[in-house]
Amino acid sequence: MREKLLGIIKAKRSVFSLPPHVREFLLFTPERVVVARQSTRLFPYLTAGTRTEVASTTVELLKTTEVEAILQASKHNFALRLSEIRKAVLTKWVSPRGFFEMEVYPRGSTASEVVNLEKSWGWTELEIITSEKKYKWSDLEIPEKENAEFKDYENILRPVFGDKLSARLAREREEPLG
Repeated sequence: MREKLLGIIKAKRSVFSLPPHVREFLLFTPERVVVARQSTRLFPYLTAGTRTEVASTTVELLKTTEVEAILQASKHNFALRLSEIRKAVLTKWVSPRGFFEMEVYPRGSTASEVVNLEKSWGWTELEIITSEKKYKWSDLEIPEKENAEFKDYENILRPVFGDKLSARLAREREEPLG
């Protein structure tokens, strides 16, 4: 029987290798989080096209491929059982307020455009903590949604993690905002 896929997020994870990070797809099912490294080993025939086209095609293939086949495609792919996960933290980092006070906005920007610009400057991280290890991904993207907002990530993750998920906003080099 096929595992139900609740959502897919594309992200970067730092590893001790060159390049300093790897791109991975996080697949969320009712039982586990499957981590699939974006590579030609996963789907060897995906070599032509732009990075966006390859990522889009990869997402479609991930949706139709059995989870066990994805896990066996590479030694770097792995799964985290939801029962093993103690906590998940979704953080939206924004640049410090001082950066915005420099008024480095495009000429002629309206107040609402400035607010939207401030919202877009920053990045989103996901940290998953098990009893044995801590995993951290940054530069999260929802492949099927361009310009995803913080609530879009929370909408994917809340049904998976429930009360184990804490979502927060934070300023760079400062304490969390809430």
